[in-house]
Amino acid sequence: MGQILRNYNFDLGEQMFTKIIREEQEDYINRMEVPSDIIINEALLENVLATVVCILTQIPLFLIGAPGYSKSLAICLINSNLRGSDSSNKYFKSLPKVYIKAHHPQLLIV
Repeated sequence: MGQILRNYNFDLGEQMFTKIIREEQEDYINRMEVPSDIIINEALLENVLATVVCILTQIPLFLIGAPGYSKSLAICLINSNLRGSDSSNKYFKSLPKVYIKAHHPQLLIV
């Protein structure tokens, strides 16, 4: 990404770029109603931001990773928080309501 920005004479630097992404990740998760028993980790932050960005820009996304990497949790949080005008957060109210449709539901063993 840094090289792309440099190609357009916009040198942001790796540290500043990383800082901006991290702040966006934290901003989205902090706006969400997250159950108190959920631990916010790096994988969850990445999955939430990537998914929200892809939803808003209508870009397909495949969340791939080993079990326990917060993929399903990210989808559940987005589904419960991005409810359009029914959202509790002012910013989320301005976004369209998200409808999650599972194409291949899995049996989850808890």
